[in-house]
Amino acid sequence: MQSPLAEFLASFSTEDKQAISNLIGEYRQAKLVTPAV
Repeated sequence: MQSPLAEFLASFSTEDKQAISNLIGEYRQAKLVTPAV
């Protein structure tokens, strides 16, 4: 039986996964650039 998380991730298309990866990458870059308050 697949885990709920595996099924959830499988529901995303390749384009969706790429877009999410890009968003996470931009978020990490922003965190690095922006000084902690």
